[in-house]
Amino acid sequence: MDTKILYHDDQIQIHFYSKAECHILTLEKQILLLSRGVLEELARTPLANLKSKISAIDPSFDYTMGKYALPYERVAIAITQARVNELEDELRNSGKYAP
Repeated sequence: MDTKILYHDDQIQIHFYSKAECHILTLEKQILLLSRGVLEELARTPLANLKSKISAIDPSFDYTMGKYALPYERVAIAITQARVNELEDELRNSGKYAP
């Protein structure tokens, strides 16, 4: 399978696309492609700086956030949870993970 779901709720989805080695963040119908390493960087970004970092990737993303009345806190949680899920998968696949 080429994509793996890392986070999914009623408005936000984050997938890892293995062929392109990138993450895909979907907010309603807007897609934001995140190059390798960007998900990790965004997950580590303080909430106060998240809006500017995402706007640097796609300036129209802020409009979509406002259109659907989504706070950046919710996107921050989704990004962080997706990164946690990705790290857990990496540990599980390394054979060093014991839940």
